[in-house]
Amino acid sequence: MKTVKLDMLTFEIYDDDTEKATRKCDMKTVKLDMLTFEIYDDGTASVTACDKSATSVVIPAKVEGAYVKAVSDNAFENCKSLVSVEFPPYDEEMWINDESFEEIGGNAFYGCTALRELFIPCTVATIGHGAFYRCTALEKVTLEDGLRTPYLAPYVFMDCEALKEITPIKNLNDGTFSGCASLKHMPIAEGCDEIPEDCFEHCDSLTEITIPKSVKSIGPLAFRGCASLSRVTFEDPEGWRAGSVYFPDREPRYVDFSDPIRNAKLLREMDFDDGVRGLRKE
Repeated sequence: MKTVKLDMLTFEIYDDDTEKATRKCDMKTVKLDMLTFEIYDDGTASVTACDKSATSVVIPAKVEGAYVKAVSDNAFENCKSLVSVEFPPYDEEMWINDESFEEIGGNAFYGCTALRELFIPCTVATIGHGAFYRCTALEKVTLEDGLRTPYLAPYVFMDCEALKEITPIKNLNDGTFSGCASLKHMPIAEGCDEIPEDCFEHCDSLTEITIPKSVKSIGPLAFRGCASLSRVTFEDPEGWRAGSVYFPDREPRYVDFSDPIRNAKLLREMDFDDGVRGLRKE
């Protein structure tokens, strides 16, 4: 991602060639308790920094009359004493008027090694790249059911090695749970259509998983290194085919996913080295 300023707007341009205006240039900085905010001329605000000594933080819904819409990239990075954070809760009136909290930025909580539990409100639309990367004490994550299914950028929970419990996830991405060594059960929500590359790589404690009917593709390395994975149940095991890294034009080979034990062995051993570039459902 790169940042570009044009006239009164600042844009973030991403690797997929999309862009969004993220900041109007007229703004002021305000510090409230342990948090620093940027307040913009459109009446919105973002959390941009937190004192490294903070142990517990409540993010307000408003600051100096401005609606707190986001936690900015790297805002809480390496706040190693932070045990708990509370995001602005769902408020119906704020939701109707598009004034709700809606974004957690990239690497926002990177390296918050004391953070133990998260409740993410249903107003959140986007959780950025590596937002909770290396939150090594994080054990439980609840995504509030309701208004939105948030977009998870790649590697959101990477190396959250204590993570044991999480709400069923619909929108997975590359490396979402890579290195989550304590995760034993991963409920994938119906409606999820893809298990991307590296998604569960080195989830050492993952023992079993159910692939819902809605899933149509599984990326390479998705379960690489899941040494404890012993059962994978496909709700719709027919019609899966494997592509080839080395011979992409070769006729695909079809895979029988009717046996949960054999499925687990195939998926945990699936690697670029064996020539399989991924699995797709017809």
